[in-house]
Amino acid sequence: TDDQRAACVEIDAFLASREHRMLLSGDVGTGKTACFLAAAWALVSAGKTAAIIAPNTLVVESIYAQALRLVPPENIARLTGAGAVGDPEAAPLVIATHALLGRTRAYDALIVDEMHKFSVEQRARVDSHKVIEATATCQPRNVALLTAANTRVARLAQRPQGGCVSTRQLDGADGRRSIVRMIHEATLAGGQCALVYPLRGSTERGKDSLAATAQAAYERLSDKLGPSVALLHGKMSDEQKNAVLADLASGRVSVLVSTIVIELGITLPSLRLLIVVDPDRLGLAALHQLRGRVGRGAAASACVLLYAAGENGRLGEAARARLKAMVETPDGFEIARRDLEIRGPGEFIGARQSGVPLLRYADLEEDAVLVDIARDLAEEILRDAPQAADVITARWFGGRASLLKA
Repeated sequence: TDDQRAACVEIDAFLASREHRMLLSGDVGTGKTACFLAAAWALVSAGKTAAIIAPNTLVVESIYAQALRLVPPENIARLTGAGAVGDPEAAPLVIATHALLGRTRAYDALIVDEMHKFSVEQRARVDSHKVIEATATCQPRNVALLTAANTRVARLAQRPQGGCVSTRQLDGADGRRSIVRMIHEATLAGGQCALVYPLRGSTERGKDSLAATAQAAYERLSDKLGPSVALLHGKMSDEQKNAVLADLASGRVSVLVSTIVIELGITLPSLRLLIVVDPDRLGLAALHQLRGRVGRGAAASACVLLYAAGENGRLGEAARARLKAMVETPDGFEIARRDLEIRGPGEFIGARQSGVPLLRYADLEEDAVLVDIARDLAEEILRDAPQAADVITARWFGGRASLLKA
């Protein structure tokens, strides 16, 4: 797309600059992976090294499979907690989980995919000179830092392909009666359906929970729909997960009951309907990522947020705000901005990624003009008086200075 071409130009300019950090922001399905793989291949072709870090094994395997179409296999290594394929200490391109962070090898550039899944401490351990952070949904802290710091941003809004996704919310009483009907309609039209539950097994949550767990829902639906229903959760082995995904890809399974393990790294073009049960138990980033599982094909798709109100018949204020944001906007950056409003930005120099910021006087929105002036002055000091900048940093940040790069 035009957005991808513009993002690649922006990434090239970043790699040629002295800047340390860049954000590649784009909704799910807009082609972030293609952009950062193109950047990695450009580095490898120029005789340099790059590493891509992803939050889990499923995402690593997905990126690795795509990279093999572009990069000769002898130039790639894959590293997860289960072991390595290739030599992670010698290959010019390494694709890994956070297991890579325990190693000392340095790279010319490092790409962090889905950065909202990494802690501040993990990002602080990234010692590469160049860091590209790719995400569909920023944490509140990162949105605030983008506002307060002069960070290069490339945004993707256009989808290479995909149909429209509508989002709506249902309360438990109406939703329970509608679930089976919605599943039948989606599957009879030749599509697939996924029901996502926050929990796999038994829960301590009270009677207000809907079906409560993925396991219980799978057993009920299997009795009604037979072998076309499959279960997927994080406690399964990689072989079991891959078998379920293969059945989905082949069409042998039309209804998937899952935990939020499908939040990242899974592309199912035939998925027409996503039902998230108890969405009030999930954050905005997770909800937006889950919604990105539908709309990958050409057909129109739907995301249904099925919740159970509490004892007073209402959701909490923060939960209502999250669901309202999901219904009102499909834009990942706007979702992140709403999350910033709901949860607060957290510590700018510290480990908390949401909550009340440790700023005595400033407010990022109300004092936006002053923030811009301060940012310009900071750049002047860094350029013209670097020793003074070191003194200021030591005075105000002390032992937390290592988190400045996180």
